[in-house]
Amino acid sequence: MSAVADQARAQRGQRGRALANRPLQSGHSSGPGQLRQTTHWLGMSERSRDHIRLLYWPPLSALSSGWCGVDFRPANVNQPQTPPTYDRPAVLRWSQVAPRLTPWLHEEVARRMFERLQWIRHKPRAWTHWSPLNSGEAAHRTLMLWCDAPASMVQAEPGRLALARPLFERPWWQRWRGPSLSWQEPAPHTQDLIWANMVLHTEIEPRDLLQRWQRLLRADGFVMFSCLGPDTALELRQLYQDLGWPPAGAEFTDMHDWGDMLVGSGFAEPVMDMERLTLTFARAEALLAELRQWGRNVHPQRFQALRGRNWRSQLVAAIEQHWPRQADGRLTLTVELVYGHALKSAAGPKLGPLSTVSVEAMREMLQRDRPR
Repeated sequence: MSAVADQARAQRGQRGRALANRPLQSGHSSGPGQLRQTTHWLGMSERSRDHIRLLYWPPLSALSSGWCGVDFRPANVNQPQTPPTYDRPAVLRWSQVAPRLTPWLHEEVARRMFERLQWIRHKPRAWTHWSPLNSGEAAHRTLMLWCDAPASMVQAEPGRLALARPLFERPWWQRWRGPSLSWQEPAPHTQDLIWANMVLHTEIEPRDLLQRWQRLLRADGFVMFSCLGPDTALELRQLYQDLGWPPAGAEFTDMHDWGDMLVGSGFAEPVMDMERLTLTFARAEALLAELRQWGRNVHPQRFQALRGRNWRSQLVAAIEQHWPRQADGRLTLTVELVYGHALKSAAGPKLGPLSTVSVEAMREMLQRDRPR
């Protein structure tokens, strides 16, 4: 994949960063050159930039004192949980047959997401690496050094858990050095950071997972995640449509909707960011091999029977003939990446005439204002 990496052309477009329930939207940009990108603050006023800096640079505990106290409403129970273009059995099957090794794209996204972690001033006292196989060994080592705190590794699929443990555990003669590493899901209200790279777009019930993360975090803890956006592989979708074939893949969630779901799950002030990459390939076979590392077609209206070799030959020929190319003749593939960051609100639960508060939540409220 190093050859693909060397040929990658990145086009960064920022649709906006959210400091309210719904992110603002600004335009995309493009320009010639290797790994071209625009500034993080494209299209934003000085006032907006200062407002975003306020989100990160004061101590996290200070954000609870009036500035980010938000009354959160629960998610609409009438809204469907499963994304409308996801077929449940197909998604479950992919979780069992996903690649043993971390795809190149996932490792690259983890590296870019770590750059955003540098905005955080206070390091966590305990953190969770969600689905570590989606980030890779290099990203995990970098996170362990940066956090320098006990880590919980959560790999939900039993088969992939068996693959992950030998990759991420330290040798027995080194386990006494450095922070501890656990393979159990942590207790509620104990984590300061949840890191989830390229996870949410593979989830059948994304709202349930966001609410699960929210329960694990302490007040003022935060989640950082990345996932694929709706413009990913738009060339493949267009090709299938032009050929009259069923959908090429599921529709991914837009970053604005992720911001809404974060707020509905009890997170404060979600900050959303979008980045668009353009990967290039010399041949159609290399392009298809890369796509197969990212997932499968889980659209409910996909072709339901088995495809034959003749169909694959037709697909390869159609890509070579109709796929967009650069000036040098290389095939181009669009990847939209969505990054998100949100705090767990420090505001206590709303109490009515008769309210029920868990012991853990009560203990957290009583200890919140104690000096650290």
